[in-house]
Amino acid sequence: MRKRQVRLVDNMIDYDDFSTQRHILVQYLHVMIARKDWHGVADVAMDLRELEAEEIGRNTREREET
Repeated sequence: MRKRQVRLVDNMIDYDDFSTQRHILVQYLHVMIARKDWHGVADVAMDLRELEAEEIGRNTREREET
């Protein structure tokens, strides 16, 4: 079974959710590639890297607390 890409809270998109943010940024990356906007591709790639680093840090802290 495929995991939901976008998290819904009370039928509204939860923009604070990591998976939602990542999904949106990956979709935006595809738009930048289609437009051949290589500066846009670089920008969203850096945003994705920061987002994933924040999530790794958050997961590491949660494991250390338990």
